[in-house]
Amino acid sequence: RMASMQALADAMEYTPTFGTIYQNAYEGMEKYLENFCLSMCAGMDIRTNYSSPGYDWAYIKQQIQNGNVMYISLVKDSSHSYNNHAVLCVGYQDTSDGQYLRIADGWTRSLSTFFKYTYTNMQGLWYYRW
Repeated sequence: RMASMQALADAMEYTPTFGTIYQNAYEGMEKYLENFCLSMCAGMDIRTNYSSPGYDWAYIKQQIQNGNVMYISLVKDSSHSYNNHAVLCVGYQDTSDGQYLRIADGWTRSLSTFFKYTYTNMQGLWYYRW
């Protein structure tokens, strides 16, 4: 199991000092899956806040409704405590005070953490579907 995790970290170009940038994580996951001959990917997508097409709240909601758990890259922003950090988006909630992403994060180890969505506090997102 550790060898498999190391292979994934290597494919994603992870370093203990800097972690992994989201583009390397996306491409590294594809390399990892190809190298280990895992079942074929049924779908994948990557979106950034400077790509076309980009992403918006409707896109995020649709992906979650389709069962696509997404890797989300958060940027440093004074509106939240995350500082250039990646999380796993597993759900969403629309409320009267805003739109929230339900995230799984290694920092909290909870699936009940909600993060207020704004277009500017995310750098990008991606998913793979089997």
